[in-house]
Amino acid sequence: MRSIYVIAGFIDVFLFPIVHSVAQGEANSLDNKIVIVVHMQNAYSKNELSEKSTSDEIAEINQIITDVDPENVVYLKAMHKVLNLTLKKIYVEEIVKDLDGRLKIVNENNFIDHGGDIFTSKELIKFLKDKNINQIVIVGRVANECIKTSTLSGLKIGYDMYLVSDAIVGKSEKCKQKSIRKLVSKGAKELTIN
Repeated sequence: MRSIYVIAGFIDVFLFPIVHSVAQGEANSLDNKIVIVVHMQNAYSKNELSEKSTSDEIAEINQIITDVDPENVVYLKAMHKVLNLTLKKIYVEEIVKDLDGRLKIVNENNFIDHGGDIFTSKELIKFLKDKNINQIVIVGRVANECIKTSTLSGLKIGYDMYLVSDAIVGKSEKCKQKSIRKLVSKGAKELTIN
């Protein structure tokens, strides 16, 4: 009977850290996950936030893009509608800005969403279903707006949602961390990429 306790103790002391480490490594892996780059468009990263404030995040995003299968990277652009009034007519113009020139582009998986929620893109939903994807890594901008809305929508749909803090732009570091903590409390997972 005492040998059973010794074996159990051995398992707890020596094997649990190994198993936990392997499991943690798999959770932090980009394998079998789609990386979605959210709204890293020129006008936003250079005008609204400033080039300097986004340069570290873009470097992190580019590193993640380098580390993942190029076909598992998706770029989402936000479309904005602008009401134009002239003396002759009233019309709505749909505006989609180009991706930030500093961003590494590895494929043509570009989709457009409406209203700051990436899951409003029917093309993205079809792409994810066709690839049989259930794990999504979110990077991009802005933590307390599009990232928050999209992550909550993804969780509601049933996706496993992962956030890479260093690759998410926030209006401030404090605001970004607060948003990420809230999303983790709702079921998102924080992913650390080394």
